[in-house]
Amino acid sequence: MLHPRWILGFWIMGMLSLCDGDDTCDTWLLLDTPEIVGELGENMLVNCSTPEDSPDAMFWTIGSTESKHEDEKNFYLLTLPLSDWNMTAKCTVKLSETFECSKDVKITVYKIPFMRLSSPFPIIEKNDYELKCDIYNVAPVRSLRVTWYTRNETLHTQTFSDATVTPVNVSVTLNITADRKLQGRNFTCKVELDLGPLEPEFLPPSQSLTMTTDVLYPPMIPLCQVEVIAEEHKYSMDMVPCYVDGNPEVTVQWYFGGNLIDASKPLTRGRSGTYKAVAENRLGRSETSVVVKVEYAPELRDDMEERVVDEGVNVSLSCEAEGSPLFFNWTCDGQNMNVSTSVLNVTHVTTTRSCMCVVHNYLGAASKIIRLHVMRPQPPPMPLAVTTPEPAADTGCPLTLVPAEATVRFGDPVTINCTSSASAILGITWEASTGEATLVDVTVATWSLRQMTSWSGEARCIVNLGDRLCSEMPIITLYKPPDNVFVRIPDQMEEGVDYLLACDIISVAPVQNLKVKWYYGSEVTQIQTFNKTSAAPVNVSSTFNVTAKREHNGERFRCEAELDLGPNGPQPLPRVAAEAPSPAVVQYKPSFACGPYGEVTEDDVLQTVCEPDGLPRPVVAWIRDGKELESSHRCKKNDSGIYLLRATNEHGTADHELNLDVLYAPLFSKGNSTVKVTPGEDAILECFAVGNPSPEIGWIFHPAANVVNATGWRCSVLTVSKATSTNAGVYICVATNKVGRVTRFDTLLMKDQSSTLLPQVFWALLILLAVVMIIGLIVCLMTCKNTRKHQQYSFVPSSSNNDSKRSYPLNEVPEWMHT
Repeated sequence: MLHPRWILGFWIMGMLSLCDGDDTCDTWLLLDTPEIVGELGENMLVNCSTPEDSPDAMFWTIGSTESKHEDEKNFYLLTLPLSDWNMTAKCTVKLSETFECSKDVKITVYKIPFMRLSSPFPIIEKNDYELKCDIYNVAPVRSLRVTWYTRNETLHTQTFSDATVTPVNVSVTLNITADRKLQGRNFTCKVELDLGPLEPEFLPPSQSLTMTTDVLYPPMIPLCQVEVIAEEHKYSMDMVPCYVDGNPEVTVQWYFGGNLIDASKPLTRGRSGTYKAVAENRLGRSETSVVVKVEYAPELRDDMEERVVDEGVNVSLSCEAEGSPLFFNWTCDGQNMNVSTSVLNVTHVTTTRSCMCVVHNYLGAASKIIRLHVMRPQPPPMPLAVTTPEPAADTGCPLTLVPAEATVRFGDPVTINCTSSASAILGITWEASTGEATLVDVTVATWSLRQMTSWSGEARCIVNLGDRLCSEMPIITLYKPPDNVFVRIPDQMEEGVDYLLACDIISVAPVQNLKVKWYYGSEVTQIQTFNKTSAAPVNVSSTFNVTAKREHNGERFRCEAELDLGPNGPQPLPRVAAEAPSPAVVQYKPSFACGPYGEVTEDDVLQTVCEPDGLPRPVVAWIRDGKELESSHRCKKNDSGIYLLRATNEHGTADHELNLDVLYAPLFSKGNSTVKVTPGEDAILECFAVGNPSPEIGWIFHPAANVVNATGWRCSVLTVSKATSTNAGVYICVATNKVGRVTRFDTLLMKDQSSTLLPQVFWALLILLAVVMIIGLIVCLMTCKNTRKHQQYSFVPSSSNNDSKRSYPLNEVPEWMHT
């Protein structure tokens, strides 16, 4: 029979074997946060617990210092200040005098570094240089990742394997070869601390510094218009669209006929030809040639011609003009002759005719009137009442014309009375090419015309005073508002480019009284008058030079032709206005107006952030780490970071770097839960939540003296000390940020004392069963050992026994041993 002390020893050995190893500590000791990450000086909340209801003690060891021992408490919540780079923290639970378990919290203490860039700029093309990114006071360096990139293209990435946990200084270099294509290019050094999944939410995702290259190189003229059409007096050689590339600053000089010219001086009609541009800086020079054609508005040698021809002959009419280019149009007596050359052939002239030549181009128009007078027999003039004496010197004519000045619209009637104030006259009459003269009485004569249609007609009132003749002519202004006014603008324009808008006024007279006003919106931007004098209708064009701006989009340019005929003219003034047939369309290259930082909410579409301006509407590419994202990409929680936005249309490309922050509503680490405790026990209710921005976490519950709330980073813990039935109920955890608000429910229940004995009875029975099994195993082993001894010896009975002569083989068991 085994001694009782043996049984106790085996029981202790079995218990020790059960408590041996990390697997057992995983059962008896739990860390809520087995790993923490924080900045030096930050306070972190750590908690450890044990399923044992009343352990002997629980305590923390911070470095080499033990905290206060908590007796018969199954959890230990501690605020841990991160005060040392080599910080260590260990939680220990003591279950008995002979057994305890410990676990270490993995601590990472970080420091956000300071960075600086060192550049060699300016640099000279085709030479090699080194860009340097210095990072100061970074910890831990093994978590550091440094990336060089340009235009979102990664050029070099470097990480570090040094296990040092204290702050260190490091440098990362990038080698480049200077090239003019790199001029103005941004090179960015991005510094990131990758602290793993427990990385603090508020930690900046990265730091970046950018340097802009300054590359020096000799001039080049890669793009220059080969042929240029220039408007006389409005175009100079410094307006030639040439792109000159060079650094440092390039000076451009123009030569014509081998001579240096003033490029800002307007060109004239005699300056058409080949020009040479020379671009130069201290590193070299470049040349190119441009052919220039100077164009100018038409000019006529004369604007009126009177010709007398015999009846029935053929006549050639000539309209000699200077200008570039030239287009001709002929009309005779208002009829279009459909002739577009400078010469008009008129056949079989039988009546007096008036022909007009209009020569025009996009810069203006000029007209010439040619009157053909047909010679045929004329009846003798009507004599006056007496023999007409020789006209004497005009010493004053006693005639009064009413009205003395008349302004008549083309086709309207006109009547003028002529009265003599002389006491005795021999006769009074009118002499006119058209119209009728009527003698009212001896001193009054009237001239009238039903329709005033002659642009060259004249009328004269003559009186015979006996000793002399005298006459007076009324001043008649025949006017005609324009038949039409047209505005011509380009179908589309490009911002920053000068354009010439035209307003064509068709058949207006007299042109010297014409005033053309240009409007942009309701504002008068230009007023133009004409120095040319012509009684007959002419076609003219008014031009307006405008520099296209994006603000012009959707506006209609308008011009108004106005005849100001003086105080005797009609009121209101005759006006004919027209506006461009379509609104102005000004296209321009893309640009960004948003700042360097942007916010979106989870599930937003990227394209809704930081929309660029441009026409045509730019196509926007979102690029991150060298990869372009789909235009329909919806933002996720981990999409925060630096993006390159590239907007492109046919007029150019614009890049914009945007630090995007994706906001999302709070999320709980676990769902609703129920906690059961025995009255008098402590209860812990934990609530962990993440979100961007970091959520504010709080509890809604009935306050009680034994309930304490401790709030840490991304968590809030309620501790109910020695819970009673009054503490039972629902505790609501609320996490809130500006994106949203979420809640979860923890239910605290009280359980009976008897129910708490069940787990203890279960464990006691389990331990007893294990001890019985161990004892049975030991007995079995000892029995087997005795059996082996029986096979090795012979038993010899005493000589007094009757069976003394008998012996037993070693492999045979005597019968008495079976009893």
